[in-house]
Amino acid sequence: MKPEVCYETFCNILKSMSDNSTDNIRKNDELIEIGINSIKLIQCVVLFEQEYGIVFRDEDLINESFVTVKDVYNYIQRAVDNG
Repeated sequence: MKPEVCYETFCNILKSMSDNSTDNIRKNDELIEIGINSIKLIQCVVLFEQEYGIVFRDEDLINESFVTVKDVYNYIQRAVDNG
């Protein structure tokens, strides 16, 4: 059974790694604006992989453009759907 990508859980992971005290994360927010730099994003990736049972491929981490919250969320949703 595929895990559901719960937006609230997804946001809680981002918040746990954020340097900002962001209460309301919107999908169009840029990661850098909510305090997620490249190092923090890699830490989030590890948590996303554990939470959703997916693997971010190395080449995707290089080639994907993870600028907004929506970019990361959509990637995770596709990975879960393609399970």
